[in-house]
Amino acid sequence: MTENEAKTQRGRKPIGGKAMTAAERMQRRESKLKEQGVRTFRMRVAPLHMEWIEAAAARQGIAVSAVLGDVLERALDRYTGVMARAKFLEVNCGNVEAAADFLSTQLVPPLPSFDELAAQFGPAPAKI
Repeated sequence: MTENEAKTQRGRKPIGGKAMTAAERMQRRESKLKEQGVRTFRMRVAPLHMEWIEAAAARQGIAVSAVLGDVLERALDRYTGVMARAKFLEVNCGNVEAAADFLSTQLVPPLPSFDELAAQFGPAPAKI
């Protein structure tokens, strides 16, 4: 090993005199996210929900946390979009009733029954 090779450092470039620990890197990342207005939450997920999240992760070959993040992101995008449109109806159109109707139909649209799905797409499967 030459003297130049011995001085070459591997890994991340240090900020200052020495490399940050994993905890310091995480703290720095969290600090940057906080500056952007991002908040971090811990949550509990029911077993029935986890069953579907884990199945999706296995199907896609990605981490469970990535699937959960995608599901939450889509749900929050929908919520934000519906709420913005309801506010538009209320404020810009001056129609509180239309805003309430819009929320009731769009925020959580009803799911079709299994029988309705079977009628539309084929024979009824075994009861789930």
